[in-house]
Amino acid sequence: MVQALQMADRQAQEAMDRGRLEGSADSIIMEMEPTVPRAVRLLQNYMQNQCYPEALNVLSSIPFSERAGQWYYYSAVANEGVGNSATAIEHIRRAVELEPSNMEYRQFQQHLEYGGT
Repeated sequence: MVQALQMADRQAQEAMDRGRLEGSADSIIMEMEPTVPRAVRLLQNYMQNQCYPEALNVLSSIPFSERAGQWYYYSAVANEGVGNSATAIEHIRRAVELEPSNMEYRQFQQHLEYGGT
């Protein structure tokens, strides 16, 4: 996981250097906990700003063996955001399977599978 985050961190820095973040994104990142890897902060920023293709790019840099419930949740949200409903449903089901007590994941699963009802 450390190597994957380091690689994602380098990619995040490159993206930031290319100016892919809009507006006050840099200030949002700077306000966050300094111990959180830059890739995680960038991912959170992309998700918050609904930059789903960029979020999926960061997520794809994490090896399969290191993907946990949160990865699958973020992937489900981002995939729904770009219109990949089947992948979104598959990934939210995996997130719930890995963390069955996480109500946020379960609520999002309900939203995807039943339109929020």
